[in-house]
Amino acid sequence: RSWFGYTSGFRELVLKKSLPPSSLSIVYSLPVDKVLERIRILILNAILLNIAVGVALFMLARMYERRIFIPAEADAQRLEEHEQFNRKIVASAPVGICILRTQDGTNILSNELAHNYLNMLTHEDRQRLTQIICGQQVNFVDVLTSTHTNLQISFVHSRYRNENVAICVLVDVSARVKMEESLQDMAQAAEQASQSKSMFLATVSHELRT
Repeated sequence: RSWFGYTSGFRELVLKKSLPPSSLSIVYSLPVDKVLERIRILILNAILLNIAVGVALFMLARMYERRIFIPAEADAQRLEEHEQFNRKIVASAPVGICILRTQDGTNILSNELAHNYLNMLTHEDRQRLTQIICGQQVNFVDVLTSTHTNLQISFVHSRYRNENVAICVLVDVSARVKMEESLQDMAQAAEQASQSKSMFLATVSHELRT
């Protein structure tokens, strides 16, 4: 049976060990200051090593922060500011601007005007627009909405957030279409008037000759 302890005042470490089968025991005694003297260098080296490792880790963390974290944070902030700036430009544009996913025509981003224009389109118009965008053969389409609004939709293909998209510009050309129709009506009326005038002059000339 063994026993380990210390004397009063922590001056000595004591190890008592029995010596069977006899009833004798052997006792080892070692002064604490001798133990500390022997392990003092080890303790000091361990402390210095921990300090050196701590300083190295701190310097490595600071270097990592300066070279990676701070530039990455600055890049992320610039990207966020750039996206917010683009959103404000899109929102304040006098025409409808939207970003549609080319795969299914989903509206990813749009200003209020484009949102209202897209809501005017029927399901068939949306399908036709998606097919035209996917076909990539033309870059514009004219649509007459259910509210008899003439929309001219032009688009270009691009990438946005790792997706294939089409940047669309929607313009209400109803006024221009009405003006063109009015000009056509005026031209037809002028042509009819000219024909009537010619017929009248021909009739008068014929009457005068007879």
